[in-house]
Amino acid sequence: MIDWSVTSELLNDIGAEDFAEVVEIFLADADRMVEGLRHGDTLEAQLHELKGAALAIGLRALAMLCQRSEDMAAAGLGHMVDLTHVSQCYRLSRDAFLDRLPDRLGLSVRSGIRQG
Repeated sequence: MIDWSVTSELLNDIGAEDFAEVVEIFLADADRMVEGLRHGDTLEAQLHELKGAALAIGLRALAMLCQRSEDMAAAGLGHMVDLTHVSQCYRLSRDAFLDRLPDRLGLSVRSGIRQG
């Protein structure tokens, strides 16, 4: 579900303080993106944006689901994309990420990060 090597690499590249800020920004943006997902002309672009954000932080399962859904939208099958499944995958991925982050990377998650 989570590619911790991506997460670790990001942490090593930018440091703990900036990493916490990136996580906070990601969560705020991803919450907004997931809540804003709607079938229609922009679905493909919305899924692409969410996929990119998920890949950057290491949420592999979400990124893969977004890619499959984006491909469906690109093929004119956006009406068949299960947005509830995308939303559920995001929430499960987010919760697993935040729950395991301290153990996996030795970081304590600031109380302000966990939202939604």
